Amino acid sequence: MKRWYIKKISKQSATSIVSTIEKLFTSSLIFLLLMVPFVFYLQLIDSDLLYVLFFVICVPIMWLILVFISNPYVNVLNYVLQEDVDLDKYVNILRLLPRESKNKKFKREYSQASLLAEGRYQYLKGNFEQSLRFLNQVDFSMISKRHKNIYMDQFKYYTFLNELNIKKISEPSLIPSFIDEKLDVQLRAISNVVNGEKTDYFSVWSPEWKLEKIMKNYYSALNHLNQNQPEEAKACFKEIVNENPELFYVKEAKKYLGEAV
Repeated sequence: MKRWYIKKISKQSATSIVSTIEKLFTSSLIFLLLMVPFVFYLQLIDSDLLYVLFFVICVPIMWLILVFISNPYVNVLNYVLQEDVDLDKYVNILRLLPRESKNKKFKREYSQASLLAEGRYQYLKGNFEQSLRFLNQVDFSMISKRHKNIYMDQFKYYTFLNELNIKKISEPSLIPSFIDEKLDVQLRAISNVVNGEKTDYFSVWSPEWKLEKIMKNYYSALNHLNQNQPEEAKACFKEIVNENPELFYVKEAKKYLGEAV
């Protein structure tokens, strides 16, 4: 059910998404603030009827807020990028956030999230040096402790991928350490494939999102080429050739298949 809710919001324009979520934040905050004096009031009057109404009406609403409205930007942005694979909408949402947010603390953090998004956006388009320029502008002192590790992992992940594509890094010791260990395993597999080696990682990885599936097919194709299996590589490239043409995965697949980029 939550996926349906996120999908519904993700179909709006970037401007509408930002406006919708800002309204959700405001309305949910007002509701939760109103609940505090109401709970104290219940304790004072000790009314069975009001207690019943509270648990029948207010508790379900609070549950909905926690389930559906918690981290809405994270959920919607993830869906727009990972499932819709709409690079432009993704980056436009994060360009709007620092301008539209009323909270100064959020505004500072959104400005850094926007730089990370620009770096990710340029990487996915194959503009690796431009991506690095955006990533190197991120100021982690402006990011809350709650999100700093997540942002730092993303920064290190895309920095390494950019450098890998520019320089063809082959030394495993250069792979950074991550809070999320899955990123370390994935980077090692990608590094092996890009540097002409083979790996079993992509044959066992079962991605959930569409963008991840595109990435899996791309690196699986390279893995087959490294093992002198051109037909298998061709089949993997064919799986992604009709996806978003902005993705460098798709551009490279078209080049291999001899199609116009």
